[in-house]
Amino acid sequence: MKAIYFLTFLFSLSLYAEVLPTQSRSEKIDNWVKTIQSKLLGSADNAGISLKALGKRSALSWKKLNKKIDKEMSETTVKDNTDSTYKAEFDRLTNARATSYTKAEILVNGKASFTKRKKLIDEAQESIFFMSWAIYDDHTGKLHSDWLLEKVKQNPNIKIRLIVDGQIALQENHFMELKRLERNSEGKIQIIRWITNRYRGNGTHRKFFIVDQKKVIYGGINVGDYYSHLNPEVSGWRDTDVYFEGDIAQKSAELFSEIWNQQIAENKFDVEALNVEERSFDAGTPMSLIDHKPGDKHHKADHNILMVYAKLISEAQISVDIQNAYFIFNPIIKSALQKALDRGVRVRIMTNSNESVDEPVVSVPVLKSARLASQMGAEIFLRKGTTLHSKFMVVDNKIVALGSDNLHPRSQHFEGETMTVSFDEKLAQDLTMVFEEDMHETQAVKAPEEIVVKNTVLSFIVNLLFFNHL
Repeated sequence: MKAIYFLTFLFSLSLYAEVLPTQSRSEKIDNWVKTIQSKLLGSADNAGISLKALGKRSALSWKKLNKKIDKEMSETTVKDNTDSTYKAEFDRLTNARATSYTKAEILVNGKASFTKRKKLIDEAQESIFFMSWAIYDDHTGKLHSDWLLEKVKQNPNIKIRLIVDGQIALQENHFMELKRLERNSEGKIQIIRWITNRYRGNGTHRKFFIVDQKKVIYGGINVGDYYSHLNPEVSGWRDTDVYFEGDIAQKSAELFSEIWNQQIAENKFDVEALNVEERSFDAGTPMSLIDHKPGDKHHKADHNILMVYAKLISEAQISVDIQNAYFIFNPIIKSALQKALDRGVRVRIMTNSNESVDEPVVSVPVLKSARLASQMGAEIFLRKGTTLHSKFMVVDNKIVALGSDNLHPRSQHFEGETMTVSFDEKLAQDLTMVFEEDMHETQAVKAPEEIVVKNTVLSFIVNLLFFNHL
């Protein structure tokens, strides 16, 4: 038992940067204590570490979840995505907020996204609500903070609210800009460092940027040099955001306020409660907004986003294109892809190679999953060069799923995530073009044997005990 907890401790620390803040001794000690609590104790809480967990708990929990999703899908009546009632049933099944947008613009890579963000900040009149996994203490983080602080100078009444992951905000290179924003705005910029004492290992990985409840950006990009392409000394990652206008921004603001106020209620944070005004918009392109909440072990979490993948993939009729940073098979995704492939659907999957992946610990499960998908009949494209960080899927050239969710177990069991699903042929076709352009920066796998998986003792232990942490 002690050995298992010790391995949990080592693995937890290996997933995150060490906390070495250049602050006072008391702050340093306090941050260490909080990090050990959230990582060591949180990992034990959520993984259900015990002798029962040896290779069994993860596998059994995923099989049970797969059966639950299969049962819920079998009870649906509309399985044809060309049917006019398909979206209504999709929204019910995924617990989605039905919404729409009047404009969409694909933002390929960070330079396009941060150019748009700067313009939105300059034009903002009433509010800026922003969720991110992290704001880095680097060139981009400082530049982004300067934009927000300048906005407060120009308009002291503007409401700027940020939510970041509280565990990440303890770590070196992730907390200085947050403090600068609070200090230099004299409290006008308010920040919640998301944390929960109920499930100590959980965090928030959601990413969206809302201005005036009218405009919003979704995707995979955080505020840092890896993402922005604004620091010439840092090789930028490949990422994708999409900018929307219309009711989706209003629905996003409502979601933001719910998360904000829930955090105040749970943690007694000394910030103002947030209420957003209801606003109406012209009818636009149909869209769904899905929010995923993690929970305790494998029991309390919802499976909204997994259901998105399961339904859209298993009911695809022509094609499925997946571009995701960490493609790791679980029974739900495997089953859905098998159903699609058995019907002759063309499946293309783009993910990271051993060369491009930013987290070495996930390299083996990603490549194993890619090889198995290739054996099943999917076309596999492995990224060359810098890390692929995009998270989107295009189904039948007419449905787009895009958001913060990675196709790895952490996103289901530990992370709050958001996903948008749009029923828009134009956006789907444009993103397919982006996918195909990205193929030039990949290795197209011609046979499963080309995907070489280098197993190690560490990868064996990680897969045996810590699958849900990957």
